[in-house]
Amino acid sequence: MNKKSESWQYYSCGLNEKLNHLHGSRSLYTLWNSKRDGDILPAWKDFEFEDFIGLHSQIIFTEIQHEPFDLYYRIFGSFASDLYDQNLTGAKLRSTGHHHKDPDILNYYENLQKNQNIGSCTGPLNWLGKEYLHVSMIDLPLSANGENVTHFLSAIQHHG
Repeated sequence: MNKKSESWQYYSCGLNEKLNHLHGSRSLYTLWNSKRDGDILPAWKDFEFEDFIGLHSQIIFTEIQHEPFDLYYRIFGSFASDLYDQNLTGAKLRSTGHHHKDPDILNYYENLQKNQNIGSCTGPLNWLGKEYLHVSMIDLPLSANGENVTHFLSAIQHHG
């Protein structure tokens, strides 16, 4: 799925495909890929705190919730919090109101979850009045049960 929504662009690809539009942290992708066991997705428990050296502040860890589909922010790193002017740890994506500014964001994550895809998105933080600040994210699927996507491990970067 490659989609452009207003000023945001969303990309996805299968686990074994090359993501040509990989935005966000390549080092996080490399780490995530090293934790995979063939086509079996890694779980959060497969990672150690030390694995994220240099990335801690950029990490966003979400748990997928259903009925309705939503993301629960378990970890919202300090860099992400600074960009958003708030720490969203403990919040749900729907409760932040960000999905009202870009309705495709929930569809993007739901498609990543259903298709067990890697995702990447990029665009300005226009809903925060920061049109001048462009960010990129990489969204990597995790599975607590070895079968379904239950979480996302993401990293955010800005481009000025």
